[in-house]
Amino acid sequence: MTNDFFSILSMRKRRNFSKQATEVLNEYFYSHLSNPYPSEEAKEELARKCGITVSQVSNWFGNKRIRYKKNIGKFQEEANLYAAKNAQAVCQTGANGSSMGYDTFDNS
Repeated sequence: MTNDFFSILSMRKRRNFSKQATEVLNEYFYSHLSNPYPSEEAKEELARKCGITVSQVSNWFGNKRIRYKKNIGKFQEEANLYAAKNAQAVCQTGANGSSMGYDTFDNS
């Protein structure tokens, strides 16, 4: 058997995360834009909510930070969208709680 055969066997089909998982990750990223480095506890919670592994969460954040920095102008519109969405959720829930569950992601 050739090396080509083994490289084909070892290739895994790439799949995107579900729309809901991407939404959860983006909401966290843009609500923590000043420090988009989730704690281990936050990564575990995000992984549970998204149905993915902690390693996948870490990789997603690493990739997102790099892509965001490279294309900050392009992502500004997306950031504004999530900021508005978060503000709307805060207005709907009042000052006592967050419908997005961000209070469970304390990075301090």
